[in-house]
Amino acid sequence: MVPSTAPQASALPEYPLTYTDETRVEKIDFTTREEETDELIQGVRHIVIPGVPGERTIKTRIYSSNGQEIARQELSNEETLAPVTQLVKVGTAKATYGTEHCSASICPPRISADLYG
Repeated sequence: MVPSTAPQASALPEYPLTYTDETRVEKIDFTTREEETDELIQGVRHIVIPGVPGERTIKTRIYSSNGQEIARQELSNEETLAPVTQLVKVGTAKATYGTEHCSASICPPRISADLYG
């Protein structure tokens, strides 16, 4: 037997179920690819194509009742901007001071005998 002072189902408050949609953007790191070349001196690295991070857009629906979060539902998860792979040329040539392997930007200047004469 149920006591007469017990709460009745109709006496309990009802809270409406509501939702909000949230959109967030996450960064996608770029990768780096290295290619060896004998056009550069050993140890020299030259970025041919700079890497660019990409973006992922995630849309989520958040359900709540009485101000409390109840559940989350992922509505979409898309790569909205593809990352660009960074290309780096890595030198393999032996350092020589002749004109075959060096340019002014990567080899030290030659010292002229006139400076000591």
